[in-house]
Amino acid sequence: MEGFLTGTTGPRKLSLPDVKTFLRDHEGRPNSICRHPETMRKPAEWYETIASIVLDVSSRRLDIADGTPCESDYASFRLAS
Repeated sequence: MEGFLTGTTGPRKLSLPDVKTFLRDHEGRPNSICRHPETMRKPAEWYETIASIVLDVSSRRLDIADGTPCESDYASFRLAS
């Protein structure tokens, strides 16, 4: 994902979809951000992403994916002020 954060036009503000795309990344698998069990190893050595959470503090929005973010939809919640 080289260049993902800077793009071709220089630094930019990340959007919520950008962050979710980043959390779904499988670059460098099996040691990627979105992890899945390595069935070639013993089960005790498996690592797996079981949830993904994004908190936008300024808009008081919490997005949660129950399970790997590449296979699960994010549910959005507004936090009370």
